[in-house]
Amino acid sequence: MHGDPTPIPLSTPGFNSTRVEFSPDGRWIAYESNETGRFEVYVREFTGSADSAANGGKWMISNDGGFWPHWRADGKEIVYTASNQTTLMSVDVDTSHSFQAGTPRRILEMPADRGGTNVVAASSDLKKFLMGVPVEQKAAQSFTVVLNWAAGLTK
Repeated sequence: MHGDPTPIPLSTPGFNSTRVEFSPDGRWIAYESNETGRFEVYVREFTGSADSAANGGKWMISNDGGFWPHWRADGKEIVYTASNQTTLMSVDVDTSHSFQAGTPRRILEMPADRGGTNVVAASSDLKKFLMGVPVEQKAAQSFTVVLNWAAGLTK
């Protein structure tokens, strides 16, 4: 580890900035923040200095609230959970020179009754997602409790 170990703030004091994820090349960070009064997904350049965090540009890539940003392995796409927490959104991004983001688009509806969890894991190409979902139960489950089971063992 090299450089200054001083923490670098992501946003203006008084707001929550969480769930930071570095781009694959380490040059950019995607995160969620409630600077607008609700959580949105932002991207900003990460140079490792407090000056760039304070003076550098930042881009809001969600347009109606967002949580849990994930970068695609090649850095050309970010997915996030929309404000309704059941829609998975995708935004194409170009980080080759500066930062440019496309228009968010819906890619997946997640089950509403998945226990409040978000995407647990995503494949590197963002084509497959792992998340908890409830198991269908068509009949009541039953089980048997056997007391003093050791007494039934024969020697």
